[in-house]
Amino acid sequence: MAEQTDDGATKVVSGVAKLASGAIGGVALPGAVYAAAAAFGTASTGTAISTLSGAAAVSATTALVGFGSVATGGAVIGLLGIAGLMIGRKAGGKLGGKVFRAARRVQAEKA
Repeated sequence: MAEQTDDGATKVVSGVAKLASGAIGGVALPGAVYAAAAAFGTASTGTAISTLSGAAAVSATTALVGFGSVATGGAVIGLLGIAGLMIGRKAGGKLGGKVFRAARRVQAEKA
């Protein structure tokens, strides 16, 4: 089997795959935490957040995520976005690498 090298196109496609998977992870993690808090949490008044709407729902959910503070909740959601981006990029990079190695193997076997 011939020695395989990365060409420019493979590196570009791999980079795009990492970027896309990172973006998905950056959105998915904070969204999931926020949705779970909204679905199962209660506001400081004792009202279920799922029954609230508009600004009241947003404030109650953000405060729940921030352990009572809306400002802290906003920071937590932002940090979860960064963490999701990093986790998604790492996982996407590994998956993308495996896919591209398999594709190169198939091309080498055909040659």
